Amino acid sequence: QRQMCIRDRQITREYLASKPCVAIAVFDNAEDFSDNSDESFSEAMLDIEVCLQKWAEQYSALYKKIGNNRYMIIFRDADVEKMAADKFPILKTIRGITINNHSASISVGLCRGYNNIKESELNARKALEMALGRGGDQVAVIKKDNTYEFFGGLSKGVEKRDKVRTRVIAATLSDH
Repeated sequence: QRQMCIRDRQITREYLASKPCVAIAVFDNAEDFSDNSDESFSEAMLDIEVCLQKWAEQYSALYKKIGNNRYMIIFRDADVEKMAADKFPILKTIRGITINNHSASISVGLCRGYNNIKESELNARKALEMALGRGGDQVAVIKKDNTYEFFGGLSKGVEKRDKVRTRVIAATLSDH
C-alpha cells in the first residue's frame, strides 16, 4: 500500500514536470536598431535568433519563428522551474548583443500549468502583453491560477506609445 502511494506521487511529479509551457518572445527594441541601418538591424535580428535557438536547444525545446521579431518556444515545466530559479539568464544573454551603442532586449510571455497547448499559447500572449506593458526587457510568467511572476526588466525603460501598450492600458481601465 505504502509502496503504491510513493509510486503514485512519483508518477504525478513526473507528469507535472513534463507539462508543456509555451513561451512567446519578441525583440522588443527592434526600432532602436532599424533607425541606424538595415545592416545593424539584420545583424541584431540574426544574433537574437541564434541566442533563442541555443536557448531552446539547451532544454530540447521546440523553437519556431512565428512572425517579424516573434518566436515561440515550448519548454517542459521542469525546465521552466530551473530557468526561474536562475532568473532567466536569457535576458542577460540578449542584453549582451550590442550594436552601435544599442543593447538588444526581449520580452517573453510564458504560460505554466495548462494541459492544453492552445490555451497555454493564448495565456502566453496575455503574459507577453503584460511584460510589454511594464516596459519590456523581462519575462512575465502566468500560472494556471492567473497569477503573474516577473523576471528582469533591468534595462533603462523608454516609454513607448504603441498598439500593444495602448491595448494593455485600455484593457486595464475597462476592468476597473
